[in-house]
Amino acid sequence: MSGDRGQHLTLVVPGLFGPATASADQREESARQICEGLSLPALEHFLSRCTAVPCQDPEPGLAALLFGCFGVAREGPDWPVAAVTGRFDGAGEDAGWWLRADPVHLRVDLGELVLVDSDQLRISTAEARALVAELNGQLDDPGVRLEALADKRWYLRSAQAPRLATHAAWEVSGSRVGEYLPMGEDAGHWRARINDVQMILHASPVNRARERRGEPVINSLWLWGGGYIPRVPTACWQGVWSDSTLVTGLAALAGVTSDALPEDGQAWLALAGSAGNYLLVSSTAYVPVRCSDVEAWRNFVSTLETRWMVPLLEGLRSGQLQSLSLRASADRAFILRRGQLRHWWRRTRPFAHTMCLSR
Repeated sequence: MSGDRGQHLTLVVPGLFGPATASADQREESARQICEGLSLPALEHFLSRCTAVPCQDPEPGLAALLFGCFGVAREGPDWPVAAVTGRFDGAGEDAGWWLRADPVHLRVDLGELVLVDSDQLRISTAEARALVAELNGQLDDPGVRLEALADKRWYLRSAQAPRLATHAAWEVSGSRVGEYLPMGEDAGHWRARINDVQMILHASPVNRARERRGEPVINSLWLWGGGYIPRVPTACWQGVWSDSTLVTGLAALAGVTSDALPEDGQAWLALAGSAGNYLLVSSTAYVPVRCSDVEAWRNFVSTLETRWMVPLLEGLRSGQLQSLSLRASADRAFILRRGQLRHWWRRTRPFAHTMCLSR
């Protein structure tokens, strides 16, 4: 962000630099192959003219990036995703400790269980309510009281925080779950509760109906994102646009107006009329990149080029934007100020080259 007069936009695109390669010596060839045929002149022009600014003591992962955009530091073993999204989903001013308990499908792959997270499942409101009612009725445990505040986002809450460390669903989706199970002094209790949950779900009429329709059954819950409502600095942005529930929740805690992503950069330039610092977050590529879905990533980058980078660079040239920052991870920001567009001596490099340097 900048204190200069004019509009300053930070565009956050986790997953931008593509799937990771198996080893460092394969990076260049892998990047060249997955970029073959892509036309990205605006993105390449931006990355060749900008300044890369490293961040101090960055943490890996999507949560660290998104909380970092709002100046929030982690205070517990987990980033408190549940408390933030729970308030967005209607939990109100409840100040207790919250944990996400999302409905998921565990599929068997070569003898290992692989997570299919709730974002990849179709779950109706009726199914969510029926399953939560079954679980609450049969578990009969006041310490495990589920709430389906949204069809795909379920929650547990407690007056006191258990000693538990978890992994975010978006970091595990498509992976074998064995090494990502909850850890900590209370992990044994929570793992036992999940075993009970799986037995109830296995016998559920809701899942039998899903099987008859050929849909993946909801056969477990994924516990993650535990914590209390964080302290979020106010007035960090003049406006926020995002496809992320977490970002929308953080914006609300910061007292910032937020909205869904506009259609493209040209539409955004028409919306943000006054001077200030603005945030745009497009997170749709993150899970596909983690799952090495190259085709989905190529489609995302092509769309980013035509719908966003081309009009935003034109906004810089015309003076409507004074600076454009691009962030794909928590460890660095790429910042281009309007005057840097004239730095003709900086040679434009292929996007695949920047991919190798940014992993």
